[in-house]
Amino acid sequence: MFFENADQNKYSIYYHSKQSKDDTALNITSKNKPINVPEVPTEWGTISIWLLMNQLLRYSFSDMKNQRFVFISQACIPLYSFDEIYEMVMKEENSQIFYADKAQIFPRYGILDQYFSKSQIVKHHQWVLFTRKHVSLLLSEKSKWEANLQSLQEKQTKKEWFPDEAIYGTLLNHYGQQDSITNKCVTYVDWKYQSGVVRFELVDKDVIFEARTQGCLFLRKIMPETQYNENALDLVRGKKK
Repeated sequence: MFFENADQNKYSIYYHSKQSKDDTALNITSKNKPINVPEVPTEWGTISIWLLMNQLLRYSFSDMKNQRFVFISQACIPLYSFDEIYEMVMKEENSQIFYADKAQIFPRYGILDQYFSKSQIVKHHQWVLFTRKHVSLLLSEKSKWEANLQSLQEKQTKKEWFPDEAIYGTLLNHYGQQDSITNKCVTYVDWKYQSGVVRFELVDKDVIFEARTQGCLFLRKIMPETQYNENALDLVRGKKK
């Protein structure tokens, strides 16, 4: 539905899958064939997730048409139509990273002070949106930081910090990019329960409005059995405001 009438020159899809070597598992109908990047062995809560994200950036950056880079998971749905999201993404000149409160940074992420000043260290959502300028910068320094930060995590005896929720923002701060980053949520996640993130059983217009109010473009966590109210689908299709 999302890509049904989308201009093929305005998007590309890169994905990583440990379980399937074809794009049928994506459940996406697209005129542009999704590109499956080579597998990166991953484990939750480790630097491997960040390494995988680097892999996705490296392959997608090779296409000069790609000017914005958005990370989403398979458990996401859009909150607007393709044309609406494209317009909002391209209108924003900055990268978008949603930062956590400073009280959540230390002591857990203090391990990064071996390479960065405390003022540069941040915690943020994994689901970010980058400009091509920032992807170019991150990839140009990729080898150096992959080596340094992998050795840093190897010293840990347990999962004390989550690299995918800190490294990108911290690196961009390190390279003085603070003024070209907007603190904004890209993907809405409901953390109303301390036991964990809410998995939506029903998506209605109230859910869509709440996520949009936060400035988000996508909604997570969606399950295969999630039900959708027709009014909510009309909103996403751009038929109602």
